[in-house]
Amino acid sequence: MRRMRVGFFALGVISLASLADARGLKVLDPLKRDIVTSGIQLLDWDGHLMNPAPRFDLQVLMPVIGDGPNPAPFSVRLTANHPRLYFDQNSTYGATGPTKNLTIPTNGGSAPFRLAMFPDRAGGNETATLTVQVTDRFNRSFTRSIPVTVIDQDLPRPANTLLTVNYSQERLNWMNTARRPVIDQAAADWAYFFVNPGYATVPANSEWTFIWNTNGFTGGNWRLNTSAYNGFLLYAYAIDGPQLRSGGAGSSRGGFQSVAGNPTQLRRSGTVEVERKGNYNTLGWIESTNDDQWWTTGNLGNEQNDLYSIVRHEMGHAFGFNIAYPRFLAAKNGNGIEDPEIVDLLGGPLMIDAFDHFHGTIEPCSGCGAFGYEYYGQIPRRRWLPTKVDILAMRHVGWTLRDISALWPLQWVTTGLPAGTRNTAYSQTLVSKGGSGAPDFLLGRGKLPPGLRLNRFTGVLSGTPTVAGTFNFTVTLREAIENGQQLDRSFSIQINP
Repeated sequence: MRRMRVGFFALGVISLASLADARGLKVLDPLKRDIVTSGIQLLDWDGHLMNPAPRFDLQVLMPVIGDGPNPAPFSVRLTANHPRLYFDQNSTYGATGPTKNLTIPTNGGSAPFRLAMFPDRAGGNETATLTVQVTDRFNRSFTRSIPVTVIDQDLPRPANTLLTVNYSQERLNWMNTARRPVIDQAAADWAYFFVNPGYATVPANSEWTFIWNTNGFTGGNWRLNTSAYNGFLLYAYAIDGPQLRSGGAGSSRGGFQSVAGNPTQLRRSGTVEVERKGNYNTLGWIESTNDDQWWTTGNLGNEQNDLYSIVRHEMGHAFGFNIAYPRFLAAKNGNGIEDPEIVDLLGGPLMIDAFDHFHGTIEPCSGCGAFGYEYYGQIPRRRWLPTKVDILAMRHVGWTLRDISALWPLQWVTTGLPAGTRNTAYSQTLVSKGGSGAPDFLLGRGKLPPGLRLNRFTGVLSGTPTVAGTFNFTVTLREAIENGQQLDRSFSIQINP
């Protein structure tokens, strides 16, 4: 009998989709866990700053029957159905969510991508779906849907009264009721990170602040505060100058904050000047704080710029990234900011350029350019927000930081496990906090009670124990990011007869 040659074309009823179900597609997280079934977990840190953007590797391996033709290369199309989700560079984004195209040249090969969530200010976890469509060189395709869960770490907290925005120097009537909410929101988002440790009240007529003329950075006058205040006084006003740029600075002639009679290194006032015609052009501004519209502009010279982005940046100069602040000046003239956490994060000090920017620094958790380097990084360069390294730099300047989740180290919460009973259902969840990626609970030394299993994605230890006794084991807690932390913890479970 003539032997039939079976190749990739002679699959009969076996479709490419069914082959994909046979582990033809893998999406590996930084710990090399396949998250196609378990889903992707992302973090939305406490406060309005750039979130972690972990890297994933997408792998396609399609069976080849006999000596049939190789289905590679593969074209991969990634889509997500949430407007605040985004992939890394070379992707699109918009009101319906992001899209990214990848090419995998070999069967069994892989391609990397990053995925993250742009932050909001409301609490509550969010869900979405990542859709992966794979097409081989014969134009056959299959689609796989992967659930995405965003763990929102925003907490309900009282309004921060540390900052006073003062519009008394607004002489062009540009910062009107429609624009002031953008200025106020940017100020509140910065102030959210700071804590007032007990700054002394600044009396009226005791704080000098330089106010530029309405025609831009061509001259101005020093002004005294007319009322007493506590915390930081920020003058916000519009200018109309030939430079077509905005500005911000701390007051070099003003005083320093003091706590219990002891002076600090923080200034008591500063300014933000907004060029009303636009940012390095005369196209005007996009005046919105809607986080679902984070993608509307890249703040380039040939497009309308985002008012929130530019104001938030200039406020960074006013609050600390300016030579009016002694610690910032010393770092600029020295070896950079050598805060231990910054050095650990970046692998070296944070360097400051001539414009008081952190030129050349990409914050590794988010893949985003640091302060003044917002046009660079691995993620889409759209609305500007501070990064974790910027917040740490503010602490170096002298601000007392709020206890935010972005600064929590990876740590165990669960310290022990209750006893169980043989032949009785048992379920407990191992809990962790902190870190920059989703947690991983990996069983180490020792053995679990027979009948119990540990879900490494959720930390749930469950099942029905079948043997009585005392069982000792170790669980390694890891964070799913590149070069993440890991912590071992020993547990003991008593299973009663």
